[in-house]
Amino acid sequence: MKTFKTLLSEEKSTSEDIKILADLKDKIKTLPDKAFNTKHKWHLRFSVGNDVAKYFKQYGYTVSDADISLSGMYATYIIKSNLGTAHFVNQTRSNSSIKTKELAPDKFDVTGSELTAKAIIDAVKSKVPTLKYSDGIKNLLIDLIEKSNTKGNKILVNAEDISAAELATISADFGELCCAVWAIKNIGFKRAFFPEAINEPLVDFYGVLGSLKYPISVKSGGGSATSIKNISDLIKEKLEDEIFIKNFSANERTILDMIVDMNEMPVMDGFIHAHVLHNTPAIKELSKVSGISSKNISPKTLQSWLSGKQSKELKPLLTKFYELLGNNVDDKTWKRYDQKTLTKSIGVLIGPMGHSIVKLLNSKESSKILTKVARQITLLQMNVDIKSKTLQFKREKFKNYNFEFKWQGGAPNPNRNKLGFKAVVK
Repeated sequence: MKTFKTLLSEEKSTSEDIKILADLKDKIKTLPDKAFNTKHKWHLRFSVGNDVAKYFKQYGYTVSDADISLSGMYATYIIKSNLGTAHFVNQTRSNSSIKTKELAPDKFDVTGSELTAKAIIDAVKSKVPTLKYSDGIKNLLIDLIEKSNTKGNKILVNAEDISAAELATISADFGELCCAVWAIKNIGFKRAFFPEAINEPLVDFYGVLGSLKYPISVKSGGGSATSIKNISDLIKEKLEDEIFIKNFSANERTILDMIVDMNEMPVMDGFIHAHVLHNTPAIKELSKVSGISSKNISPKTLQSWLSGKQSKELKPLLTKFYELLGNNVDDKTWKRYDQKTLTKSIGVLIGPMGHSIVKLLNSKESSKILTKVARQITLLQMNVDIKSKTLQFKREKFKNYNFEFKWQGGAPNPNRNKLGFKAVVK
């Protein structure tokens, strides 16, 4: 399942949140510097192991399951003390009897054909008895697929004995099948079509009505960013469509070309290419201080320039470069640079360059371009969230979304994690 991380609100912390965060920072010396997340909904987020209740009990907190999901991978809880309550996401990979993608549509032999809701339900009910899961999980899968074939956005289910990790996996993978059945019943499609290519860009299944197929993307609760590859592949294909191209100005097409190029290049080369393509003030400054012409700047030439230089020599040289980027390198990273313990020492250059490109792509102009592309490609996004007592569906047309880029890399790991993007409700 492609998991667009939908920003329901740019919610700020409450007074209770701040008090609880301060209390935990005072009590837990190993707490991460940023132990919270403001996207989706303000919440605490860090790893505490598999026994969440036991962990927080030692600090004077009780724990209960939350009624919302703030992550497609990790469980969401409510922690409570005399200071108040706060949402918490445990970034610990819990043991689960269900592996990722074991419950994806292709495992139920429903791909490649247009199927009615009954046909999908029958395929699931035929396959479930052969799965090596507990009877509780098997019964839940049957219950979910059958109840998806009813009217309404919220359906009662019984999953009390299923772990949070198992529910998250069921929601992420099996949720696609549930969504297809629900869409036929509630939106009016006659059949659903699951592509045989599991990773078809953006599309999880098509709602079929007459001769038309409506592309639908499914997400589960919260989730990670969709890889830029998913949309760049489609952009590349669409750039060959003259009708599609007419919708974009020359400047917009330059942005689209850059997205495609960055997808096809190694991460570090892609960021350099983007700066050179836009002839940014930062790349001009880097060319000036390094003595390397813009057209010859590459990871190899920059690494050669850095060779033998310590931070005390580089920092003064790069002051203006960092100012132009609007990003800097922290003292901890510079210390690792001097100690030669960075994965890639070139990260002191590429990391800030990468984050500045993310800012460029998230500018008003660039964001509109990506939104414009996605709206012409995908019609509908659906959300399925399987909690312990309810199966909830939500649908949003892509016209109600804007798109934002994000990059999980940085100075310590500039060669990892390609750009991703997420959908943001306007």
